[in-house]
Amino acid sequence: MAEIRNYDVVIVGGGTAGCIVAAKLSEKGIDPSTGAKLKIAMIEAGAYLKGDPRPGYGIPLRRQSYTNIPRDIKFGRNYVTPQGRGRGVGGSSLVFGSGAWTPFDEDYDEWQEETGVDWTKENFKPAVDEALRVFNVHLQPPATFSNRRSTELFRKTAEGMGYELRPGHGRAVKNCIFCGHCADRQLCKYDSKQGTLVTHAPIADRNGVDIIANARAKRIIIERSGGRAVARGVVIKKLDLPDHIYPGDEFADWDSAREITVLAKKVIVSCGDLETPPLLFASGYGSKEDCGDRLIVENPNVGRNIDGHYGEGGQVGVVGLFDERVSGQDGGWGVDEFLHFQTKVGDDRIVLLNGYGAPPFYGFFHGIPERIALSPFAPPAGQVFADAIPLLPPFGQAHKDFMRGICNPWVEPTEASMRAREPMLRAARIAVDTKLPRRAPRGRITSESSVQIFGPEIVAYSRETGKEERIYRSIHPEVHKTFAAGQEIAKKILEKMGAKKIIAEPIIPRGGLTFKWLVGGVRAGVDPKNSVINQNFESHDIDNLMIVDAGSIPRSPTLGLFLTVGITAIFASDRIVARHFTRRRQ
Repeated sequence: MAEIRNYDVVIVGGGTAGCIVAAKLSEKGIDPSTGAKLKIAMIEAGAYLKGDPRPGYGIPLRRQSYTNIPRDIKFGRNYVTPQGRGRGVGGSSLVFGSGAWTPFDEDYDEWQEETGVDWTKENFKPAVDEALRVFNVHLQPPATFSNRRSTELFRKTAEGMGYELRPGHGRAVKNCIFCGHCADRQLCKYDSKQGTLVTHAPIADRNGVDIIANARAKRIIIERSGGRAVARGVVIKKLDLPDHIYPGDEFADWDSAREITVLAKKVIVSCGDLETPPLLFASGYGSKEDCGDRLIVENPNVGRNIDGHYGEGGQVGVVGLFDERVSGQDGGWGVDEFLHFQTKVGDDRIVLLNGYGAPPFYGFFHGIPERIALSPFAPPAGQVFADAIPLLPPFGQAHKDFMRGICNPWVEPTEASMRAREPMLRAARIAVDTKLPRRAPRGRITSESSVQIFGPEIVAYSRETGKEERIYRSIHPEVHKTFAAGQEIAKKILEKMGAKKIIAEPIIPRGGLTFKWLVGGVRAGVDPKNSVINQNFESHDIDNLMIVDAGSIPRSPTLGLFLTVGITAIFASDRIVARHFTRRRQ
């Protein structure tokens, strides 16, 4: 006999947004008719590493689970954790790099222009303030900064050219030792990184939310009632494993998992940018093309209108070579100060950044030889810089000795290895970032969670991030034109900084460009013709169905995604409580 469970609310997805919604509804929401406490369930496909946080120390369960796994070891689909990429309560906030940026003023303007939502800076302010407090967002301490020469030179030059620089080194951390581990998209074993596993899941747990881990949603239950479609719950498959163990996507036996029907008065979907559209397709909600014979409610915007960033803030840049040292570990033990400014290219905004992959690449000290051997400004083997210091010896034993000395972080530096690093200390880099230009077509997400944007998607393992990345070896001409315009600005800055040689990196690197910070697949708007949910996160087409995750956001924010998703989820939770879970006046 099929197992059936009943709740007032079921939240499908326990990631960044789902944990926030669960915590806030459990704190503030009540049954509007009786005033009784809500009975809430949260479904998560991965593990739940339960425990109240101890920032700076961690707890035994998480310290045992989060090991400093070497780059070249993979567990299932992702080396970062045995739980898999973003799998587990906390979702993507488990593996984000701790960087935290609030939306720019222009982001709010673009959201309103795109779909008419009332998501103004003023309306969002309470959610922004709460997010900054809850996630403990603050600028990284100056004492930790490295690469100070290049930063100051960039600051002085860009400001002298009239650009308004902003600090970009905001961190969502508490009691952090700035070990740099999370910058490699690792989980924080010390509970210092303020993802929603440590900020919101404990609140939901204490307030009685039934957190159902190792459970994957098969479909939302959608029925017709009086001519309207109504969401009644969700059908899930539950692995027979302890909550804290998830075997990885490639090894999870979902076919043999136990099926459970979870009935609820309200269904809130928070599966994330890549997984919410496929779940809706499987439930019969979307276009005829995507749903096929399962179609119940048609809305062609589901899975469409995908916006995002090529290169994730630093894959395209310009390198300047100087006569003197401008880079290097000249203080601190963390990362660069990370300054940026935005400017217009036609109707589009671009951002130029220092300190994002700036030489000397951290691979010099952390064992990533291809960042040296294959860097776009490295001369062919045997050639030299102006000071006659060879960067790469010819292949053979000399090359092996060079790579062993320059790339091994455990080897004591020698005079020869430090001399070999010298040319890279005379290099500075400015990165160029852009979201999709207005004239470029938007992407779509298929039922297999593939992102179709421009040209074929390639899913490949990246040794730089240790993850399987979605990369593209062709881009729209408008994207290419925007990147090229940004590189021209970067060249002028490097020239004024005093660079003797300036090298523009390939706009499409050898491995291809990543496409990240995805939004829009279930975007909010006032018109059902170009959106999926309204500005209160309620489905245009299906009663009792709400969607709160990155896909709700009409356009990708200027920088980063974690904090914008967190802010949006806080904003959404307050609206949902006010509209659905507040005591009705008699």
